[in-house]
Amino acid sequence: MSLKTLKNLLICFSITAALTVAGCSKQAAKSNSKDQTLRMNFFATAISLHPHLVKVVAGATASKALYEGLTRINLDKQIELAAAEKVDISPCKKIYTFTLRDAYWSNGEKVTSYHFADTWKMALNPEIGRCFHTNKFIIIKNAKKVSKGELPVSKLGIHAPDEKTFIVELEHPVPYFLELVADIPFSPVFDANYDEQTVFNGPFIIKSYEAEKFLSLVPNKFYWDRNSVKLDEIQISFIKDEQTAFSLYENGDFDWVGSPYSDIPKEELEKISNIQNYYTTSPFWIFLNTKDPMLKSIKIRRALSYAVDRSEVVKGISLFQKELYSIIPNEISNLEESYYIDNFTVENAKKLFNEGLNELGIKKEDFTFTLSHSNYPEHESIAVYLKHRWEKVFGIKIPLRKYEWSSFISKARNCDLSAFGFYLCNIIDDPSYLLEQFADGGGYYSTWSNDAFKAMIEKSKNALNEIDRKACLREAEKILMDEMPICPIYVINNVFTCKKELKNFYPPRKNSSDFKWAYFDYNDQK
Repeated sequence: MSLKTLKNLLICFSITAALTVAGCSKQAAKSNSKDQTLRMNFFATAISLHPHLVKVVAGATASKALYEGLTRINLDKQIELAAAEKVDISPCKKIYTFTLRDAYWSNGEKVTSYHFADTWKMALNPEIGRCFHTNKFIIIKNAKKVSKGELPVSKLGIHAPDEKTFIVELEHPVPYFLELVADIPFSPVFDANYDEQTVFNGPFIIKSYEAEKFLSLVPNKFYWDRNSVKLDEIQISFIKDEQTAFSLYENGDFDWVGSPYSDIPKEELEKISNIQNYYTTSPFWIFLNTKDPMLKSIKIRRALSYAVDRSEVVKGISLFQKELYSIIPNEISNLEESYYIDNFTVENAKKLFNEGLNELGIKKEDFTFTLSHSNYPEHESIAVYLKHRWEKVFGIKIPLRKYEWSSFISKARNCDLSAFGFYLCNIIDDPSYLLEQFADGGGYYSTWSNDAFKAMIEKSKNALNEIDRKACLREAEKILMDEMPICPIYVINNVFTCKKELKNFYPPRKNSSDFKWAYFDYNDQK
């Protein structure tokens, strides 16, 4: 199938993606003219470089440099074939047959369909159970039952009849499937295990790595598209203090600084003349655990969301972000703003809160729940704001609890927290991707479940045309907004500044940036 045909098949969907990111080091000297070494900082010190274990954007970006999936998102933010050179889609749009190109691992061995099959099966094997992204694979035929141990791994809709052919059967048509498999977890690994990988099939390989201190990447000489790689090295430092990292950028030791890798201090933002913005469709949500006795009331949850003054958040805490009132970001939502926007008033919030208390049969002085947050500075600032806002509006007491990131996200995944927030990397610009996360009974960390919502999601999967599909998704979104298991806060806008010679380098619009096409143009005197 030609890329032109591939694009036509996906004409109804906005295909966007992140492009590229890079590194730095406290060991690196200032770059010289003609130098193609990219240096930057990652705030997140604990990262995994295994596609299945990536938990933060920094890890996803480093992994994107090391691995090549079936597809990739190019500089024009369009899908292009990567490890695959051809894809055939069945008339029912549920069977994808990929033909792999002649490509090699960094040890010189051939990349085969068996590597893809073994890696994907490992992600869903309940006896291993270590993949952090199992939910992304659930669209594969029998994947849900296999992941629960109800069917053997051999029943998965994944087949490798020969070393160049990789066949994937889906549970239902997935319009964004070719975009989805560009995401990191769908990359193959050389050895199908969770040990530290040393062999890679992507644009770069690891030159040196000292956990939580320094990572150096250099081009992979066996990479099939080696001529597209212009950088000689990517040097990444791991410095937690944002002021220290920014000072190093100002001193010329880093080539790039900004979110989501190393935030620019608020007091410096308005002083920078070449500040740049890169908007996403990734939301910052507060999850409200509906199993908490205080949060099981729909009216209470709506009251908490309606009481938040999002303008205060984006002006005082998360500068340059975009206020978000709908759970699904406006850019991809099928819901008209008029359906919900007038609800967001303090008066309405107080009314609903009192009605919710009556439903629960408790007094205001007895109402409380713990608002948890990670050790990321912005997460903590937002939690502090919400605590004071809710206490002021409703006259209640909200205790805070802080966790180190890995512990925080583990507790969130296990639904052990009452209320908590972080930003979601939305990797697909179609509302179905986010909405479907709520349909599996776990409510996307909120434990929320609704039969009518599930029915609409299932109906959308089998819709005969795009108009019917969007109508079903709109009804599902209305149910989600009415029951409000999520308190939306803002849509992520990555704010950054960089060396003017740096080209083809952007923060992630989706789950990761891509180093592949980045380079320095020292002839650019603008």
